[in-house]
Amino acid sequence: MLAVRLRERLLTAAPGIHFSFSTRSRPVDLAQSLRDGRDAAVDWLVPEGIHFNGHALFEDAMVTVARRDHPAALKVRDERDLRSLEFVGLRPRIDGDSPVPGLQEWLRLKLNFAIEVSEILEVLLLTTQSDLVGLVPKSMLKLARDAFQLGALPVEVTTRTFPIKLVWAVSKGSDPGQVFIRKQIEIASRTLTGR
Repeated sequence: MLAVRLRERLLTAAPGIHFSFSTRSRPVDLAQSLRDGRDAAVDWLVPEGIHFNGHALFEDAMVTVARRDHPAALKVRDERDLRSLEFVGLRPRIDGDSPVPGLQEWLRLKLNFAIEVSEILEVLLLTTQSDLVGLVPKSMLKLARDAFQLGALPVEVTTRTFPIKLVWAVSKGSDPGQVFIRKQIEIASRTLTGR
C-alpha cells in the first residue's frame, strides 16, 4: 500500500520520472543494491552500518487477527488462550533471535505456527479462509478489517513498538533526486498511516 500511495504521489509530483518498486521481503542483495543505486528501502529489518543512513517513518506493533466468526478466537482473553490456537505467520527472515523489539515478546510465547509464509498478505488471506489466527503488524489492521473482514483479538502481549525505517546509501545522501524521493516516501507513509 505504501508503494501505491508513493506511485500516486510521483505520478503527480514528477510525471516524467521512471520508478519501480520491489515488495520482496528481505531481499538477499538489499545492502548491495542500495550501495549500487537503489534509492531507498522501507522495512523493520534494514541494513545497518557506516554505508547507510536511515530514520524511523513510524512506530508499529504486532497484533493478532482472526475471522470475525472464529469460534475459539472469540473467547481469547489472555496469553494462555493464545497458545491454544493455531497461527499463520511470517517465516523468520534472519537466523537467530529477532532483533526487533516488540516482536521478541510475541516470539517468547512459543505460539503454535501451523503455517509460515513469506508475505503479510498471505497471512491475511489464510486467516480469512481458515480457523488459523494471524500475527500481523498493527499498521495492517485497517486493511485486515476492510478488505479481509478480520478482527483484532483483545490480547495485548506487549506495549513495545518497533520502528518502520527508511534507509538509503550514505553516498546518495545529498543527491537532489534522492532527497526528493525520500521526502515523497515520508509523505506517502504519513498518508497511509495517518501519522
